[in-house]
Amino acid sequence: MAGLLLPDAEYKAEIAQELIRRAEAEWLYYIGRDWPDKRYTPAIAGALIAAGNAEWLYRAGRDWPDNRYIPDIAGALVKTANEALVKTGNAEWLYLAGRDWPDNRYIPDIAEVLIAAGSAEWLYRAGRDWPDNRYIRCEVELARDCGCNRKKGGPT
Repeated sequence: MAGLLLPDAEYKAEIAQELIRRAEAEWLYYIGRDWPDKRYTPAIAGALIAAGNAEWLYRAGRDWPDNRYIPDIAGALVKTANEALVKTGNAEWLYLAGRDWPDNRYIPDIAEVLIAAGSAEWLYRAGRDWPDNRYIRCEVELARDCGCNRKKGGPT
């Protein structure tokens, strides 16, 4: 809160440096979203990427202002989510990025990893909720794997 609430005369750059050093993805996300521009440094995005937490990478892609977002965040989300898929089979953060990220932040690798996950649930949800321009290939995979089509009814 110090980086957000302290008057400029009392703020010290060491506050951001310590938060970067701690590499706690949640707080790095909040810094990127909330702190004034003059207190933000690109090292914050780098530390968020290095922290490798799919949830907070997704949230940064969704919420950070354009002047703070860097394309490496999308790449890190894909890498981190792909690693998590191997362990948990959960493709939620990829699905949410495809649903919620603006076009200038979305990358096709998000759909590729979602397809590779092979989860009918997340492919179905993507087909239901993603913009058409992002879902064309996922729809083909879903129809092949489970006989579903997003134009038909399905589970909610």
